[in-house]
Amino acid sequence: MFNVKKTWISSLAVLLVVFAVLLFGAVFLYAKIRHVSAEIRNAREQIYIAEKKQQEFANARRSLLEYQKEIATLDFVFIGEDTFVQLIRSFEGTARAAGVSFKAQNAQLPLTDSEEASFSFEIKGDFSSVAKFFALLDQSPYAGMVDRTVIQRVDPKSKTIQANITYLIFNYLR
Repeated sequence: MFNVKKTWISSLAVLLVVFAVLLFGAVFLYAKIRHVSAEIRNAREQIYIAEKKQQEFANARRSLLEYQKEIATLDFVFIGEDTFVQLIRSFEGTARAAGVSFKAQNAQLPLTDSEEASFSFEIKGDFSSVAKFFALLDQSPYAGMVDRTVIQRVDPKSKTIQANITYLIFNYLR
């Protein structure tokens, strides 16, 4: 009987050890599954954030392509030292279209934000051509205005008039 008791205690001890090992294994497996689940959840969140950023980037790129023409127009409209020649060529083209002669005289480019950019030039032609020049100048893509104009006849007997004009440039970038 002592042998049966010993066997029963041994079996119980083995069963307890097996149960403890299984319990430890289950707890370890649960902890591992929980850890891996947390990593998977974190990875899903990161993927979601990355996909959202990718979508925002695609939308921004689409908008940039959509507004590229407007951006190019704005780049054209703003004048800097490197694009000032384009303004002068634009005025020359306007003078040709109006049928007047054009002569650039002076440019004042600002050194500080409180100063204004201006461009002085002279045109010559008959009255209707000079008036046409002013009408075409009003359609210029550059933001500015005529600040000062002095109009006089070149010769009292001639129909040719001369206009000395100072044009203020509103969109000059230093």
